[in-house]
Amino acid sequence: MGYYIPNDIDVSKRPNTIRVPQPESLSEISKDQALICAISNPFFDAYGFVYSEQEFKEFTYSKDNRPKRWYTMPLDQAIELTGFNPELHSVSH
Repeated sequence: MGYYIPNDIDVSKRPNTIRVPQPESLSEISKDQALICAISNPFFDAYGFVYSEQEFKEFTYSKDNRPKRWYTMPLDQAIELTGFNPELHSVSH
């Protein structure tokens, strides 16, 4: 799990960001959208960019009991905010 939106950005207040129920699979997300998992930690929320099915498995690991919220946002916005490099990784939905 490696691409996160900086903690000082409240994802829930970003334009075109929608809170969604946890999907069963990343394939449920439109190719022009990014899935973001907000993980509640004691002192801050971490907003992870779920860019692949492997990442999805990591974020939905059954033994991770931290509260999570799920959002979609435009893919280009997630790439810009996280520094994700599409040339190094592919976005697989």
